[in-house]
Amino acid sequence: MPRGSNDDHLPPGNWLEADEAARIILDGIQRNDPYIITHPEEFPPISARHKHIAQAYTTAAAR
Repeated sequence: MPRGSNDDHLPPGNWLEADEAARIILDGIQRNDPYIITHPEEFPPISARHKHIAQAYTTAAAR
């Protein structure tokens, strides 16, 4: 599959070639990283979701 192309059933996104993903993963394993991040540009929506989860815990604790 050419870099950046998708099959019709896959969502658009920043796709990694298998060798690039493997390098990132193996480097993370060798460093003993607890989390291996292949797409750091995806942090803003993940951060927002975590904020909502934290707010739900705060709300539940106040009940």
